[in-house]
Amino acid sequence: MSFETGSNGPQISARAAGALLEKIYLGKAVSQGASIEMKNLLLAQAVDDRIPKYLPENIKVAHKTGELDTLRHDAGIVYGEN
Repeated sequence: MSFETGSNGPQISARAAGALLEKIYLGKAVSQGASIEMKNLLLAQAVDDRIPKYLPENIKVAHKTGELDTLRHDAGIVYGEN
């Protein structure tokens, strides 16, 4: 995973964000317990105007939003019906 610090603060690639989210999902980010805590924090995200906006209400999304002056982003784990 690669994290960089740019002029607007820390930066992460889409690939690195996906790898981190996969580790959280699989319970392999730091430890099983830490992964559960991270997942619960992501599930508690209150800003739902991005990924969850376009999904049925019964689909859970554990996600993290971010914004800069002209950018808005969201990355997360989408729990499908299966």
